[in-house]
Amino acid sequence: MIKIGLAATNDAAGLDNKNVSAFIELAQKNDCEVIKGESAFFEPEEAKRVANGLKDCDLIVVTVKGFTWFGECINEFTKLGVPVCCWAVPEPKKEGVLLFNSMTGLNLFTSVANSGREIPAVKWLYGNADDTLFVNRFLTTVGAIRCLKAIKGKKIAIAGGVAEGFVNLEYDKKKVESRFGITIEETDIDKIIDAVLEMKDEEIAELAAEIKSSASSFTADEERFVKSCKLICVLKRYFEENNYAGMAVACWTRFQERLDIFPCMAYGYLCDHGYPVACEGDLLGLISMIMLSGATQKRAALMDMVQVDPEFGGVVWWHCGIGLPSYANENGMKIKEYPCAPGAPQDPGTVGDLIFNKQKASIFRVADNGDRFFALSAEIGKQRDKGHDGVRAWFTELQMDEEPVSIPEFLETFTKNALPHHYAMSGGRGEAMLIEACKLLGMQGIKKEKYHDYL
Repeated sequence: MIKIGLAATNDAAGLDNKNVSAFIELAQKNDCEVIKGESAFFEPEEAKRVANGLKDCDLIVVTVKGFTWFGECINEFTKLGVPVCCWAVPEPKKEGVLLFNSMTGLNLFTSVANSGREIPAVKWLYGNADDTLFVNRFLTTVGAIRCLKAIKGKKIAIAGGVAEGFVNLEYDKKKVESRFGITIEETDIDKIIDAVLEMKDEEIAELAAEIKSSASSFTADEERFVKSCKLICVLKRYFEENNYAGMAVACWTRFQERLDIFPCMAYGYLCDHGYPVACEGDLLGLISMIMLSGATQKRAALMDMVQVDPEFGGVVWWHCGIGLPSYANENGMKIKEYPCAPGAPQDPGTVGDLIFNKQKASIFRVADNGDRFFALSAEIGKQRDKGHDGVRAWFTELQMDEEPVSIPEFLETFTKNALPHHYAMSGGRGEAMLIEACKLLGMQGIKKEKYHDYL
C-alpha cells in the first residue's frame, strides 16, 4: 500500500471538492491510501505544520487551488525526502474573475523547488482528477514509487558469486548498497547444495506432481528433476527464513560438480511464484528484475539477447530454460533436459521450454553499479519462427522514450553503451515508471543511439 499525502493551498470558496473525491477514488483503485493534510496552507509556517503531518507518506501531492505568493512553502514538502507532485487544477470559469490562479502557483512552486537541479524535485500535474493527462502522469509516479518500494530497504543475497568468465556482471558491493539502499548478503552455495542432498524424496512429492501436471510434456531425467524440485524447496526456505527480496545464484560449477544438474527449471519456477532468482550470480540483473516487477506488477525473468532480424524488425530474448509457466503461449511449457548442440558438452539438468504468449513487454537493465539504466518497450506478437530450444520469443515494435528503435539503432545502443548481456523482461508496460524511479535514485538513462556505418 502506497501512502499519499494530499496537501492544498487555500480554496476559500470550496470550489474544487469534486477533484478531491475523484482523486481519492483514483488512488484507492490503484492500491493507494490518501492522507489529507490537516488544513489548507497559505504561509510557510502553515505549510510546515501540514507537511509534518504527512511525514510518513511515500508521495506528497500539493494541490494549488488558491494562490499564495509564499513560494518557499513548497520547500516544506520537498524536505520530507519523498517524491513531490504539484497539481494545478483548471479554472472553474472560463471568463471573469481568476479564481484559482493555479498555473501561476504551479509555476512559482516549481521555479523555487527545481532551480539549479538536474533532476526536478517537484513533478507537475495538471487537469481534473479524471483527465487522461492527469491520470497518466499520476499513475506513472505511483508505478515509480512501487519500483522504489520493491527495492529500497530490502535484503538480497548472492550465492556462489558471479559465474566464471562473466566479468561484465561484477559489481561494487558498497556502491550498489548505497545507490539502492539495500543490504547484500553473501550465502554459501555449498550449504544450499548440502540441504538439497539432505532432503528426502517424499518431501517434494507434492511439488513434483504439481509441476509435472502443469507441463505440456515431460521428458526430463527423473532423478535430476527430483533434485531440481528439492532445490526449489531449499531456495524458497532461504527466502522465507532470511526475508530476502531476491537471490542471485551462480549456475555453475558447483551444481554440476555436486548435484549433476543445471538449476534452470528451479529458478524459473521460483520466479513465477514470487521468489526472484537471477541466474549466473547476476546481482544487478536481480535488482533489474525486482524493480521491473515493481513497475509492471508482473513476474520478471532474466534473458539473453540472442538473435536479431533487421527486415523482420525483431529481437529474440532467450534463455536456456528459466521457464515461467504463466508466460507460456497456447502450447504450454515442456519440461525436458538442458538443450545442447550436437558435439557440445552435454550439460545435465531440467529446464522449461516455452514461447512467450502475445503481450506488451518491457525490458530493463541496471548497469555500472546503478549509475546507469536501460529501459525499452516492445511487443510480443507475430513470431517469425518458433525459435531455438529454451525460453524465448521474438520481440518487435521496440521503443525507447516513446520513440521507435530500429534493429541497427538497437545494436548501436547496447554495444556503444557496454550493456551487460542479461536483460530483465516482463509483460506489461513499465518503461515510463522505471525511468521516473531511476531518476529519483539519481541514475542516468541510456539513450537511443543513432545508427552510422562507421564505428
